[in-house]
Amino acid sequence: MTPTHLLNPLGGPPEDQQPRKPTTFDVLTKLVVPLVALVAVVIAQLQRQRLFFWALLGVLLLFLALGFYPSLKALVRERIQNWQDGRAAKRAFPEFKRFLRRFSEFADLPYSRTDTLHAILLETCNRNSTEFEKFRVTAAELFHDLSQQLAARVERRPANLPNLRDGVQDLGLLVRLYSRYCVEPIFERLPQDLRPLLTDRAKSSLESFRERFVRFLDDYDGYVTRLSESFSRPRIEPHYFPRPKPL
Repeated sequence: MTPTHLLNPLGGPPEDQQPRKPTTFDVLTKLVVPLVALVAVVIAQLQRQRLFFWALLGVLLLFLALGFYPSLKALVRERIQNWQDGRAAKRAFPEFKRFLRRFSEFADLPYSRTDTLHAILLETCNRNSTEFEKFRVTAAELFHDLSQQLAARVERRPANLPNLRDGVQDLGLLVRLYSRYCVEPIFERLPQDLRPLLTDRAKSSLESFRERFVRFLDDYDGYVTRLSESFSRPRIEPHYFPRPKPL
């Protein structure tokens, strides 16, 4: 689908989204008729014609109501939708925090766990840093620090729609970066000369890691989809994460 900002080279909204021109009825209900009625009310009041005064005042209020009803209706509908979406976001916050914790397990430091990608590769190299650097994966400390900062920010802020939307997008970005700079170099772009370093035990550990990571991606994709569908209008951008293939 072509982005809407590319449909109009002048940078304005597309033609089918241009503001609707006011009709004659709109002008009459919002400006002319109330103005005439107001003048008539003033004249009637000055002339002490009470019956005529109340009749014209009623006509004035009626046309004012007709003129502002669509805007008032839209405002009320938007407020109700925002309230409902806010409740849905608050209910979804605990599950989002669980996904944060699950990702932090992948991004943990290699000396804290033995089942992370970095820990498996270090064990394969007998913790030889020179051999480890040949795998060209980004340092675990970077993703560990970023995931901890994101988790701290989420805990510090209120559980509302704007914070959930920001958190979901930030975690999605973090997962994509981790996949691109850590997972893909091993499962998609591993040089042939490094494959002999992978023993059967290492391959088994890496496959176990891959299955856990794919399961996390599937679960998070499903969560974002359900979350988006729970809102009255699109509020969360869709995610796509490439799944690593077996070695």
